[in-house]
Amino acid sequence: MEREKRILGPGAGVFVPPRVVHGAFNTGKDEARVLPILGPSATWG
Repeated sequence: MEREKRILGPGAGVFVPPRVVHGAFNTGKDEARVLPILGPSATWG
């Protein structure tokens, strides 16, 4: 996120705040599974 790098292992998670530039890629040989959980902002509406 932003210019920070994180290496996540199996079962790990990360929180990405709103409006933060981010990206992800798989550096391993095995298939990666991603479960994005999105929701409205607490101040939405």
